[in-house]
Amino acid sequence: MKRLVIIPTFNESENIKVLVPRIFKYIPNTSVLVVDDGSPDGTAEVVKNLQRNFPGLYLEQRGKKSGLGSAYRFGFKWGLERDFEELIEMDADMSHRVRDLSKMIELKELELYRDWETDRKSTRLNSSHSAKSRMPSSA
Repeated sequence: MKRLVIIPTFNESENIKVLVPRIFKYIPNTSVLVVDDGSPDGTAEVVKNLQRNFPGLYLEQRGKKSGLGSAYRFGFKWGLERDFEELIEMDADMSHRVRDLSKMIELKELELYRDWETDRKSTRLNSSHSAKSRMPSSA
């Protein structure tokens, strides 16, 4: 499943240095989109430097501060246009912990596995029941 973590930024150069490597370390098979609203502190330059080490890191720069909601909408649209199936929003201020996100993803994947296993068993039981009902009785 293609997963994208969307991180809006405005003056988050110090936090983004820590956050991006953590995401790639603890959440495998993930891409990250940083939507920067023209941060004067050089956040976009920090992200460009990080891209050398993280090929799944993308940067979209917007000319002016347009707001958090607008940045998330931009990121969702960007991800959907590139066929990402799972879109996750994360704040750059470190108020969302990567380890919590990792646990949430693990639980979601476990739930998907349980649903698949339940469907598989149900199908097998229904097939078995159907076969028995078609068998002639021995009476």
